[in-house]
Amino acid sequence: TINASKNENMVESLRLTPEYTIGGFQGASIRVVEGSPYGSIYGFAWKRDAQGRRIINDDTMSASYGFPLRNEFESGFDNYNPEWILGLGNQLQVGPFSLAVQLEARFGVYMWNGTRAVMTQFGTHKQTEDRDRVQVFDGVKASNGQPNDIPATLGEFWYAFGAGSGSPAFNTEDYIEDASWVRLRTASLSWEVPRTFLTGTPLRRVNITLTGTNLWYSTKYTGVDPETSLAGATNIQGLEYFNSPSTRGYTVAISVGL
Repeated sequence: TINASKNENMVESLRLTPEYTIGGFQGASIRVVEGSPYGSIYGFAWKRDAQGRRIINDDTMSASYGFPLRNEFESGFDNYNPEWILGLGNQLQVGPFSLAVQLEARFGVYMWNGTRAVMTQFGTHKQTEDRDRVQVFDGVKASNGQPNDIPATLGEFWYAFGAGSGSPAFNTEDYIEDASWVRLRTASLSWEVPRTFLTGTPLRRVNITLTGTNLWYSTKYTGVDPETSLAGATNIQGLEYFNSPSTRGYTVAISVGL
């Protein structure tokens, strides 16, 4: 059995206000905004020119000389609602054994990886191992629009206090990730005990079933399982900030007929 659905939505109008914040942080929030899809992630992006190139600070008197400039105001990023939802279920019977599996997938899902962001700010994430590396950022100089050629050191200033910091109040764009996933939701193996095994007992039938849930998943997302939610079963989805990991479960069921 295959089930598939596609999600397309747009907020056309709101009463009293053009936008409403559902929840989150300054620099990483979920909002309902007129003219945008429901569930958009808002935060701070890099300042860019008309061609989409990052603008680099070339003021020699600035502490952020050679680093990209950040927009002063928040803007919208991608959406936490999946573009596509897919379900695939199948059951196979071989003699007294029966195997049932259920695969699920979500495509076009985006999340703010707050765990990676804050660990970067504290210097504990693997991506900060390159600290003190000298880099020339892609982009153009703020003063004249010429290609950037200014070397900048990725040190404590950049990761902890500058625009490269993972704090949501500084940099959101670098921590928005594709959180699409495919997972084996359930798998059940059943054994219908042959009647010859029940001879001489008051039992007419016995069925033993072993079931596992959330056994496997695959995703490019680098944080905690993207199916988890910081705010639980609410409309505040798409934010991951040291979320509790999802659980894997196993059950054994014995059905007896007299």
